[in-house]
Amino acid sequence: MRSRGRLRDCALGLGHACLVAAALAASPAQALWDGKLTPFVEEKGTRDDNVFRVPSPTADTYSTTSLGFAFDAPLSRQRFQGGYTWSATRFNHFTDLDFNGHDIRAIWLWQIGNDLSGQLGYTENFVLAPFQYTQSATPDLSSRGRVC
Repeated sequence: MRSRGRLRDCALGLGHACLVAAALAASPAQALWDGKLTPFVEEKGTRDDNVFRVPSPTADTYSTTSLGFAFDAPLSRQRFQGGYTWSATRFNHFTDLDFNGHDIRAIWLWQIGNDLSGQLGYTENFVLAPFQYTQSATPDLSSRGRVC
């Protein structure tokens, strides 16, 4: 009986995601700030036949909801790019693996004259580490930031 409820919930969620996707596909992409700022919403469903990457497979289905924005703003010979994404991942069976994560990206593409250019930026992500590296069923949330 419990698996029927989960199957119904999964089918209902998939139906909602299809309706949202159809509505978004039928309308033009939304952009703000003269097309330099683009907000977004995304819903993904995934079936994983071996979640923990172990010899005896353990399957589950999970969904990831993401929302955020991206920007690309030229200013004279400079260009500023970046974005922020917040995501929520929810597992149907292994609910201990549910997590909220994020990705941050900011880059300055600079140019001085015609011969000197480069980039300076920062990226950060907060994600669930892949299980093939942890060899454990315990969730390992990983946060990484770096200047580039």
